[in-house]
Amino acid sequence: MRRILGDVLYVVDPSRPDASYACYNAKLARDLGLNESWFRDAIAACPDLVIAPCKQAGITDEDWYCWGREVSVEVGSIDVLLISESGRVAIVETKLAYNPERRRAVLAQLMEYAVHLRGMEPAELGPIPEGMVDIDQVRDHLEVGDFLLIVAGDALDPRAIRLSKALLAEHLVNPWDLAMIDLSLYQTQNDEKDPKYLLVPALRQAYEAEKRHVVTISVTGEPLRTVIRVESRPPEPPDGPRQTWQRQDFEEHLAAGTHLAPAFKELAGEVLKLLDSPHPSHSSVEASWGTGIAPALILKRNGNGLIELFPRGGSIRFRKDKFEAALGKDLGQSYLRSLERLFSSQMQMGYPYVRQEQLSETGRALARILREHIEAAERSGPSG
Repeated sequence: MRRILGDVLYVVDPSRPDASYACYNAKLARDLGLNESWFRDAIAACPDLVIAPCKQAGITDEDWYCWGREVSVEVGSIDVLLISESGRVAIVETKLAYNPERRRAVLAQLMEYAVHLRGMEPAELGPIPEGMVDIDQVRDHLEVGDFLLIVAGDALDPRAIRLSKALLAEHLVNPWDLAMIDLSLYQTQNDEKDPKYLLVPALRQAYEAEKRHVVTISVTGEPLRTVIRVESRPPEPPDGPRQTWQRQDFEEHLAAGTHLAPAFKELAGEVLKLLDSPHPSHSSVEASWGTGIAPALILKRNGNGLIELFPRGGSIRFRKDKFEAALGKDLGQSYLRSLERLFSSQMQMGYPYVRQEQLSETGRALARILREHIEAAERSGPSG
């Protein structure tokens, strides 16, 4: 049996059970005179309304940002376009319960957008959130058509959920994930003059693209005969847009990167040494190797990132909001100040981005700063 939310939400005080009371009632958009643009704007303002359930289901583990609303393309207008920190694109369409006749139309339109967006240039879809995403990574995901498709509504029809699977099956050659998300709407009971709403997201169904289809066409015989064969198989690592990479993959990309500056390779080597240190105190330092179109090295302490290296584009990035959790408050702030002195303009970005050309004068200093702060944090204990 699927999970169903109740029609009433309650405030409960465990210390005073007699003080518990009902505070919100479930509503449909039609009951309140709300149209799809209300849901569209809510998602654009807070992408986690649709992304948080996807994270819980393991469909994504990234942060996402609003790229645009009512984004016009040749085949229509996309309700909300989201973009992840690695440059993956999410296409969001809203559908309300009072529009059941649009059930198939919304799903078909969503997939038509995905077909159309493949291969487009990022600039054709509007300005990317500044400092959040690398445009080259966005281009990579658009090139291979690696999209997250989302249908969100106030009460998704079970028939729409069944239909989504059937329509997705028609496009199995595409690396799409599809999420069907209920945004259950609740209104306060006692604020009719100034109503307040709650939106409670719940993932109703998800379909992940675990396989790719390979089409082989051969012409044989006399007279000529065309043979078409379709095979299903897991994606091969070099071509898979969301391959889970390992250290060996990173090192191979690093060694084969003739486009990489010596300073980038030197910095990468120093970061790898931090992982190989025989000192037992470095046990809280670890790395992940990315799930994008190519491997990356994300160096972490206490599970929080300190530096990210991307050999495919020869760039490095930093997550400023993770520094204190990785190193402790004082050392986290010190690490940030040191980076600001080294890369003054770049560190003003929300998700700072440094190109390899800028490492010729700063790469060694960056490696030293990183090592010194990690060592100082390790001396003060596992949690910084």
